[in-house]
Amino acid sequence: MKAGNIVFLTERKKKPYYRILISKGIALFTKYPNQKLEDVKVHAAIIYNYKGIFYVRDMDKDGDDHYTIDKYFEKYKGRIEIKINPFLTTTAILNKFNNSCRNTKVKYDFWNTFFFQIIKTITGKFIGKKTSLHRMCAEDARTQFNILKNIFSDLEGVNPNAFHNEIMDWEIWKK
Repeated sequence: MKAGNIVFLTERKKKPYYRILISKGIALFTKYPNQKLEDVKVHAAIIYNYKGIFYVRDMDKDGDDHYTIDKYFEKYKGRIEIKINPFLTTTAILNKFNNSCRNTKVKYDFWNTFFFQIIKTITGKFIGKKTSLHRMCAEDARTQFNILKNIFSDLEGVNPNAFHNEIMDWEIWKK
């Protein structure tokens, strides 16, 4: 396991039912033409290290949550794919990244996730508002990752499936 690895989840298949509907909605509006619905990535998060323990910085309805990697695996088993961070970095940058993941507080932006992603799918333009206090899950993972290696220029309006597609050639972590 490595700080900066990106976690993706496929659609939810178990209760609670409202989350199944949300998950299916995201999958329907962000899938590629030849992509199977069960392969669509509907959520993104990022792994960081705090005091020698790996955590997942995860955006949830109440803001950013921090799960130990084992608890995250238990909670989302069968839905997880982890892309390995292919970049080496200095200890100073890694410490800055880990601190940011642990201490930067933002809220999950459901409005952008649903309404504006539908519009973006239809028109090709993202019209959501730019804010540093409200982010979608893929926006948060990309913003945090850029502390390690500034490679993502488009931080607003990116859905998890598009993010996954962008780093398709990164190696997949196997447990």
